[in-house]
Amino acid sequence: MRTRIIVLRALTCATLILAAGCSTTSGTPSATPSSPATSNALPTNGAPNVDNPLDIGTAVTDPCALVTKEQVETLGGKVKSVAPDNNSTTNACAWIYDNFIGDITAGMLTQNTEGLSSSYYEHSRGGLPVFQPIASIEGQPGLIFSRGSFSPASCFVLVGVRNDLVYYIGVNVRGENPYVSDPCGLATKFAAFAIQHLKGA
Repeated sequence: MRTRIIVLRALTCATLILAAGCSTTSGTPSATPSSPATSNALPTNGAPNVDNPLDIGTAVTDPCALVTKEQVETLGGKVKSVAPDNNSTTNACAWIYDNFIGDITAGMLTQNTEGLSSSYYEHSRGGLPVFQPIASIEGQPGLIFSRGSFSPASCFVLVGVRNDLVYYIGVNVRGENPYVSDPCGLATKFAAFAIQHLKGA
């Protein structure tokens, strides 16, 4: 139950960060103004252009199909379960490792219609103390981000699928997980698998 709570809380906060901003200082997310950009003006706020927009196909309705259980097991060990993790803001999938050594939650953030530009806007306002752009994840721009409220054993990554759409990956690692000291390494490798799938590789 604790793992599921962590996953849901992380995904919900990430969605709010991207769609309207998120504050976790009081333990409860609260909205802040979003960027005034329109979809035909993207990218904005210094965000990189997504030069290769991808067809997401059924990634929203079938989020677990983007990365196989076998691929996830190459990253951290035996996977106990793979199942949709649908909350009120996005359709995602949760991959839970056996023996409580970690979990991965990932999905398209369809309610954020400003893509990476939303995070760059939030960062320009002094938010997102962890803000590390990634030049390329399988040819797509990405970002490691956090508002500083998550543990060092967690990592949150966004990948620009289109200028108006991002793919979110949230990772929590613990115990004997081989990535316990490098959760962002796990998150970016997972992201690469997903982008390869979208590109038909």
